Amino acid sequence: MPHFKLVTPVGRSACSSASLSQTVEAEETGIEKVKPLTSGDAQVAMTTIEPNIPVDELRLLVKPLTLEELQNETAAWLLLLKEKVRKISHAEIAIKRQNQTIKKQQEATYALEQAKQALTAAKEYQFRSHLNLKPLPVLEGLKL
Repeated sequence: MPHFKLVTPVGRSACSSASLSQTVEAEETGIEKVKPLTSGDAQVAMTTIEPNIPVDELRLLVKPLTLEELQNETAAWLLLLKEKVRKISHAEIAIKRQNQTIKKQQEATYALEQAKQALTAAKEYQFRSHLNLKPLPVLEGLKL
C-alpha cells in the first residue's frame, strides 16, 4: 500500500531531475508517494510523554537528537497519530449510525402521524356516511 504526503509548493528546495518530476506530479495531483517509515523504536521515544507539548518546545527538544533518536521519536508520534485517527474514525462511525437511527425514527413518526390522520379522516367519513351527511370538503379529495 503506497504512503502519501501532501506537498505544498511554498518553500520548495532544489531537487534532482527524478525528484523534480515527482514534485511536479505531486503539485498536479496534490499528493506524493513517499517511502514508509520502517525504522525507529517508539518505545524509547521521549518527546511523546506529553503529547500536548507546544510545537516550539518540541522543536527545542529534538534539536540535539541523532538520526536514530529522531526515527524513534517519529515512530512514537506516528503511533499517537494513528491511535487518534482510529478514535476519531470510530466516533464518526458511531455518529453516522446514530444519525441513521434518528432518521429512521423521524420517518416512523411521520408515517405514524400520517396513519393517525388517515384514520381520523376515515372515521369522520364513516360517521358522516352513516348519518347521510355530506362529506366535509377536506375529506372529498381523500381516497378511502
